[in-house]
Amino acid sequence: MSRGIAKTYYVVLLLATILGSTIALLPAPTFASSLTCGDTITVSTTLRADIGPCPGNGITIGANNIVLDCAGHTLTGIGTEAGLYAAVLVSGVNGVTVVNCKASDFFWGFRVFSSTHIILLNDKAISDLAGFSLVGSSYNIIANSMAVNNVESQGIGVLFNSNYNIVVDNIATNDYYGFAIFGNSNLVSNNVANGNLEYGYLDVSTGSGTAGTANVYLFDHCGGNLFGGSNPTGLCMPQP
Repeated sequence: MSRGIAKTYYVVLLLATILGSTIALLPAPTFASSLTCGDTITVSTTLRADIGPCPGNGITIGANNIVLDCAGHTLTGIGTEAGLYAAVLVSGVNGVTVVNCKASDFFWGFRVFSSTHIILLNDKAISDLAGFSLVGSSYNIIANSMAVNNVESQGIGVLFNSNYNIVVDNIATNDYYGFAIFGNSNLVSNNVANGNLEYGYLDVSTGSGTAGTANVYLFDHCGGNLFGGSNPTGLCMPQP
């Protein structure tokens, strides 16, 4: 392992330890059965019912250090072409956890913009335009989540100016790209990308990380992706 890769690996593992330790400190959620499309929450909340179909955003996170637990419920939009809306919008906040949520028929399933220390855990984005999108957001975790049938864009994306994030134990199937990684110093580990319409993993960065990227890939899997396992090659196994 080169010095650059080792340094990045150490940093992201340390970050994982720090962020993981915060889960036990999160506030207890309030149960909410009356949330409707377009609502903004400012306290920790657990859903008791599905939401939608929504003509705009589903739920917006409006405060730091809170939890949205959908308890397996679904947020449904009115179609991917209805506008630039998200099932769950996290913008300009810190220390938020979004867990057990399912998003369907939005432009974005889960959009994290200009935010840090966000945890997306055990969430599902199904038949959105783009499943998970981190934009201008660093020091976040996407874990144990699934992106399926997001056929016009990526299943899980760590996009522009998004660095030092952890993407671990996720599945992307029948998306346009399974995983699209545009940032630097991210850890992408133990994910599965199968049956996507282009590459399983697309990484546009350059650096001293895995396969000449600026990120670290460990134990990622791929198979049956139309354009191949990854671009550049060498990010997943088996490669075809």
